[in-house]
Amino acid sequence: MAGVEWKVSQRQNEPEAANEILRYFLDHPEAADTLEGLAHWRLIERDKRLTMEHVAEALEWLVARGYLKQMSKPYSGRIYSLDREDRAKVELFLEMGETE
Repeated sequence: MAGVEWKVSQRQNEPEAANEILRYFLDHPEAADTLEGLAHWRLIERDKRLTMEHVAEALEWLVARGYLKQMSKPYSGRIYSLDREDRAKVELFLEMGETE
């Protein structure tokens, strides 16, 4: 039963773009990009329903839950990337979403 509770709590209020962002980082584990780079070059082209706001909301949600890490760099702002040590956690999150 604990697994079900975890599943519900982790997916509650999940932003629309979260899965797309995680899939992108799993496909490109060495990638590190800004909000603008992810939104314009990686996601919005693939899914025209997504906006910059969708991507920003999803990035904040994913960082807050430990699925992505965020670094601040001078001149480029916030950079997002996958924490390689948490790859299994990300894969499990995506797998659980597919079975709902």
